Amino acid sequence: MRYHRLQAAHWGKAIKGDTKASDIVLKCMQGTERLQDLVSPKRISIDAQKLGDDILALLADDGAGNDDDAGAAP
Repeated sequence: MRYHRLQAAHWGKAIKGDTKASDIVLKCMQGTERLQDLVSPKRISIDAQKLGDDILALLADDGAGNDDDAGAAP
Protein backbone atom coordinates (compact mmCIF):
# COMPACT_ATOMS: atom_id res chain seq x y z
CA MET A 1 0.00 0.00 0.00
CA ARG A 2 1.16 3.50 -0.72
CA TYR A 3 0.26 4.69 2.77
CA HIS A 4 2.60 2.11 4.30
CA ARG A 5 5.48 3.10 2.02
CA LEU A 6 4.94 6.79 2.67
CA GLN A 7 4.71 6.18 6.40
CA ALA A 8 7.89 4.08 6.40
CA ALA A 9 9.76 6.76 4.46
CA HIS A 10 8.96 9.41 7.10
CA TRP A 11 9.02 7.23 10.22
CA GLY A 12 12.68 7.80 11.11
CA LYS A 13 12.39 11.58 10.94
CA ALA A 14 9.14 11.51 12.90
CA ILE A 15 10.75 9.49 15.70
CA LYS A 16 13.60 12.02 15.87
CA GLY A 17 11.12 14.89 16.38
CA ASP A 18 10.51 16.29 12.91
CA THR A 19 7.00 17.74 13.19
CA LYS A 20 6.29 17.73 9.44
CA ALA A 21 7.27 14.07 9.23
CA SER A 22 5.12 13.34 12.30
CA ASP A 23 2.11 14.97 10.64
CA ILE A 24 2.66 12.90 7.49
CA VAL A 25 2.93 9.69 9.53
CA LEU A 26 -0.27 10.49 11.44
CA LYS A 27 -2.15 11.29 8.22
CA CYS A 28 -0.95 8.02 6.71
CA MET A 29 -2.21 6.15 9.78
CA GLN A 30 -5.58 7.91 9.57
CA GLY A 31 -5.85 7.15 5.86
CA THR A 32 -5.11 3.48 6.47
CA GLU A 33 -7.76 3.33 9.21
CA ARG A 34 -10.31 4.95 6.90
CA LEU A 35 -9.56 2.57 4.03
CA GLN A 36 -9.84 -0.47 6.29
CA ASP A 37 -13.16 0.77 7.74
CA LEU A 38 -11.70 0.98 11.24
CA VAL A 39 -13.15 4.44 11.84
CA SER A 40 -16.61 4.29 13.38
CA PRO A 41 -19.27 6.54 11.89
CA LYS A 42 -20.14 9.73 13.73
CA ARG A 43 -23.29 9.55 15.78
CA ILE A 44 -26.05 12.09 15.36
CA SER A 45 -28.46 12.56 18.24
CA ILE A 46 -32.05 12.91 17.10
CA ASP A 47 -35.09 12.83 19.34
CA ALA A 48 -37.14 10.28 17.41
CA GLN A 49 -40.42 11.11 19.15
CA LYS A 50 -40.09 14.83 18.36
CA LEU A 51 -39.17 14.06 14.76
CA GLY A 52 -42.19 11.76 14.41
CA ASP A 53 -44.50 14.37 15.91
CA ASP A 54 -43.15 17.04 13.53
CA ILE A 55 -43.71 14.77 10.52
CA LEU A 56 -47.25 13.94 11.59
CA ALA A 57 -48.01 17.65 12.12
CA LEU A 58 -46.74 18.47 8.63
CA LEU A 59 -48.82 15.68 7.12
CA ALA A 60 -51.91 16.83 9.02
CA ASP A 61 -51.44 20.42 7.85
CA ASP A 62 -50.94 19.32 4.24
CA GLY A 63 -53.97 17.01 4.31
CA ALA A 64 -56.26 19.65 5.80
CA GLY A 65 -55.77 22.00 2.87
CA ASN A 66 -56.42 19.31 0.26
CA ASP A 67 -59.70 18.02 1.79
CA ASP A 68 -61.59 21.24 0.95
CA ASP A 69 -60.97 20.85 -2.77
CA ALA A 70 -61.44 17.08 -2.92
CA GLY A 71 -65.21 17.16 -3.65
CA ALA A 72 -65.24 20.24 -5.88
CA ALA A 73 -65.89 19.92 -9.58
CA PRO A 74 -63.02 20.81 -11.91
